[in-house]
Amino acid sequence: MPLIHLSATGQGQIAEPPARLKVVLAPTPGPMSQAFTVFGALFYSAAILVLDSAGAPDDVDLGAFDPLNTLFHAIILTGSAIYALRHWRRILGLLAGTAPFLLLLGFTLASVLWSQSFEHTLRRSIGFGALIVFTLYAYDRHGLRGFMRLALLGALLGAGASLLEVLLRPTIGFDTGEYANAVRGIYGVKNSFGAALLDGMLAMSFLLLHQVRVRLRDIAIILFLLAMLVLSRSTTSLLLSMAVAGVTLGILLIRRGGGWLGVLMLAASLGFGLATIGFGFFGLEGIFELIGKDQTLTGRVFIWQAVHRMIDERPWLGWGFSAFWIQGARPAEQIWQDLQWLVPHAHNAFLDIALQLGWIGVTLIALVACATLLRVLRALGGPKRQVAIWGLIFLITATLYGYGEAAIYRVNLTMVLWIMLWLDLAPIRSGGDRLHAGIRTAGRMA
Repeated sequence: MPLIHLSATGQGQIAEPPARLKVVLAPTPGPMSQAFTVFGALFYSAAILVLDSAGAPDDVDLGAFDPLNTLFHAIILTGSAIYALRHWRRILGLLAGTAPFLLLLGFTLASVLWSQSFEHTLRRSIGFGALIVFTLYAYDRHGLRGFMRLALLGALLGAGASLLEVLLRPTIGFDTGEYANAVRGIYGVKNSFGAALLDGMLAMSFLLLHQVRVRLRDIAIILFLLAMLVLSRSTTSLLLSMAVAGVTLGILLIRRGGGWLGVLMLAASLGFGLATIGFGFFGLEGIFELIGKDQTLTGRVFIWQAVHRMIDERPWLGWGFSAFWIQGARPAEQIWQDLQWLVPHAHNAFLDIALQLGWIGVTLIALVACATLLRVLRALGGPKRQVAIWGLIFLITATLYGYGEAAIYRVNLTMVLWIMLWLDLAPIRSGGDRLHAGIRTAGRMA
């Protein structure tokens, strides 16, 4: 039967149907194409390694300028900026969706005006802006699910490289001082290594929730990450990773019909995590001995007391973004003298933010976190339910981790995942996974 098409003038034209359907197979990717794919994966993995390493500087180099780290951040920013210029319409649409984080960036930049170190605040604020640009690029290019695969790959490559570092250069691969038998690998300190492995476990959780099944390979990856966490002696990351893995597997068991077993695993994981945090607050001696800590949480209590005194000196606006823990600065030097220890940060995300941006900054970040939680809760009943479930796991994990480490609102992978979660659950269907789905749909209809 002939088909009628409308021409540009609106007149009907009769078009005969094709005599046969011609099927054209896509060419097999050549060696160069495969090489670029491998190069891209390695580039992202290297970028993730840099982001993971940015959480805790080495205590002998506090506040120092790291040219290699700065160069790599410049490369990431340049590549992301070039992509943004080529696809500026989509990037502008995504940028408009990150308004809460742009507000935080604006306040961070404004802290240059009252910072005790103009140079450090300006440089780190530019780095935070570059992080947002990189996040938009990565989300638009790969979507949340694609980036999670890269995040897991980065964690595994980092763990593998750390093992090689221990075997080939043990004086560098192991930490120093009290934790001389803890593996830090290619990272500055053992806690940075632990944070990278925790990020890998969060990425594994996301991928498992989407594939709705657990393969033998997945179990092997989970066990490998946990084994490396044991070697790193990063207690907080280990406990949270065990809870994330247990909750994820419990949810999958419930969805696959293993109701009672799934509920038991879910309850055990949640109970384990809450009990550990609760015992940490109450300081029960037996629990701390069990996990290799003392009742002061490895000196954290004394750090927090000293930090509170410095917060009271500038309670509303703080000392400037990334401008407190600097050698030669009077406030940090006073804390180090009191504690007889070069503390690299407050070992508490909320107190560290209060030091840098005051209680106003803490309030702004808390409001963005609450807005993210509301967006997650709204999405639980919609098509993005799996992302929302993972979002709850991520927000709870980041909050608990922030109790003992200053890992929130930094130029790190946690911040990238937070922004991506916000974008992926946006009510406006544009960018990232939704854009890719639309292109694939259009391709099938064409």
